[in-house]
Amino acid sequence: MEGNAAHRALLEKSIADLMCQKQCVRCGSLFTEMAAHGAWSCRVHPGTFQGAGAAVWGTDRDTFSCCNTSPWPTHRLYPGRELAAGCTPCDHTIHAGLPDTLVIPLERAAVLFGDRLYDGRRPGIRVRPDEGIVYIFGYSGDAL
Repeated sequence: MEGNAAHRALLEKSIADLMCQKQCVRCGSLFTEMAAHGAWSCRVHPGTFQGAGAAVWGTDRDTFSCCNTSPWPTHRLYPGRELAAGCTPCDHTIHAGLPDTLVIPLERAAVLFGDRLYDGRRPGIRVRPDEGIVYIFGYSGDAL
């Protein structure tokens, strides 16, 4: 009986953590992990930055290896410009780098996500009932 109480307390803490509002390090949007996991509501460049060097910093010669596009928006001449959005859909995150792929037992995912697990609105969620697990891909490059 004591084990069930400890398990329930851990599950409630996990759910509370998933519902806590955070701010994405990439785009600045506020999100909860419960809403963000597998939804791919943000964008990232999974490749490396290939800068042309200080002499031409901020020009079209700066590109990302994943898509060979410049990180600078069309209006590069204005100070304080922001980088262009990434080329690959991904989850919001509070950590730098690419989002992780989560592997969760099906019964735990069903408790956490409920009907939203099967609603088709999260392209990063792959339910594998035959394996008894759920894959939650943090970005589309993992899910291919």
